[in-house]
Amino acid sequence: MKQLHIIFILIAAYIAVILLSPLLSAAQTVDENLWVTNRAKNIISIARDVVRNRVFIGGDFTWVGPNTGYGTAFNMGTGGERYRDMPRPNNVVNAAISDNDNGWYIGGGFSRIGGVDQYALAHIRSDRTVDLSFRPTVQEGPVRSLYLDTEVNPSILYVGGDFRLINGVVSQSFIGLDPHSLRRLPRDRR
Repeated sequence: MKQLHIIFILIAAYIAVILLSPLLSAAQTVDENLWVTNRAKNIISIARDVVRNRVFIGGDFTWVGPNTGYGTAFNMGTGGERYRDMPRPNNVVNAAISDNDNGWYIGGGFSRIGGVDQYALAHIRSDRTVDLSFRPTVQEGPVRSLYLDTEVNPSILYVGGDFRLINGVVSQSFIGLDPHSLRRLPRDRR
């Protein structure tokens, strides 16, 4: 009888775990407004003061600041206040340049920016949204450098990096593009 009682308890516990596991394993949401350190793996201790709504962290790091992700923009006129509504790339940004219209071209090793699938090269408009009409297809490597030549018409966006193709054209790590039509332009039209 004692064995039957133990078996019954084990079965009840098993059923409880099965039924409660979806509740216990709910996905966590990352608070992107929390500040970060320059060496996240080296945080040794964390203490929370619930009364004053503060957190103390200690460890081997030299800087703490806002979580900007892999790239952000900030206003130099207001002492460096960053734009919180910038689209966030999901990986490294190696180059960023002005589009001369209060927006930016960025290049790097990302595959998404602001929720949009876009690999290695993107345009952020002046309203801080991803330009969905600027959709170059970069293949086989990241973008590492950008230069916008506005002294010619149309302007030329020079793109350098470890890629082999852009928009299906063999580029061998360097190409000049019309930033509006995305067609390949000669490297030097002067």
